[in-house]
Amino acid sequence: MAFLEKRIEILEDRNKRLEQIEKLFGGEEDGFDIVAKVKNLDKLVKALMQQNGDSIVHDNMLQESNTESERSTFKLKAPTNLSRPMEPSKMRTPQIVKRQLPGRVAFCVGLSNYMVNSGIHRTIIFDEIIANVGNAYSSKSGIFSVPVSGHYVMSLVFNAGVQTPSYQRYLEVVSNGVALADVLLDSSSSIHASSTKVWVFFLERGSEVWVRTPSYSVGNDILGHLHSMLTGWLLYAV
Repeated sequence: MAFLEKRIEILEDRNKRLEQIEKLFGGEEDGFDIVAKVKNLDKLVKALMQQNGDSIVHDNMLQESNTESERSTFKLKAPTNLSRPMEPSKMRTPQIVKRQLPGRVAFCVGLSNYMVNSGIHRTIIFDEIIANVGNAYSSKSGIFSVPVSGHYVMSLVFNAGVQTPSYQRYLEVVSNGVALADVLLDSSSSIHASSTKVWVFFLERGSEVWVRTPSYSVGNDILGHLHSMLTGWLLYAV
């Protein structure tokens, strides 16, 4: 637009100069043709300006129309149920899953009576119960019935209560009749000598564990009054 306006100013200026020239020459035909051409050119420029202005107005109207159409389309496509609160009856209550922990297992038992010449493969029944969490140990049979598979800590204290020249006194821990480990006692130096061992065993559920005299032991005397004891507890289940 600015360019066209500048162009018109130039043409108008030229038109004035040509009119002055025409007056000087007395309105000759050549001068008249020049003025007419300039006037026609002026009309053409104005017509172009008007046409350009109409085109700009038309484009602006078309753009506004398209914008309104897009807005209408967006409004039609917009969902009508945004962020509706869920009814309390349809809301799911989170479920709390409780972890099933294995039962607590622990026992501590002792021998109350003195045993002399017990022989071989004789079950030692620790009849004095100090603790029996889970009731897995039987004071009648001397057997610990494994309630859950896992690793167990077991400890055996062995006191013979006699002084002998021989140190070959043993007690062994067995599971289902198979020896797991043993305790060696040397009471040759003192009547009060005792021996203690601690183990960690993997025991399967349903298996039975007890203490017995082995076939390779000599004497097999065992002091009571809770000087000989058996202890066990579940370390962790698997």
